[in-house]
Amino acid sequence: MSPLDDMFLSGSLDRTIRLWDLRMQSCQGLMHVPSRPVASFDPEGLIFAAGINSNTIKLYDLRSFDKVADVLKCTLSLIIP
Repeated sequence: MSPLDDMFLSGSLDRTIRLWDLRMQSCQGLMHVPSRPVASFDPEGLIFAAGINSNTIKLYDLRSFDKVADVLKCTLSLIIP
């Protein structure tokens, strides 16, 4: 849920992120991404973070869905003793 209003984000198996408004009961924004995403608002509700791949988090402007930053790219290694 947005910290500002009645909006929320959903990440779906169809490789989309959608912005929903409970007041209008409809999708207000749609973004297609290359893999199954997860998404969350920042504390101010102006930017959202999207986990696009298993190793990448990107920040987007909520009003335009424009990317504002690549935040994290990492590689995890599993070491089994």
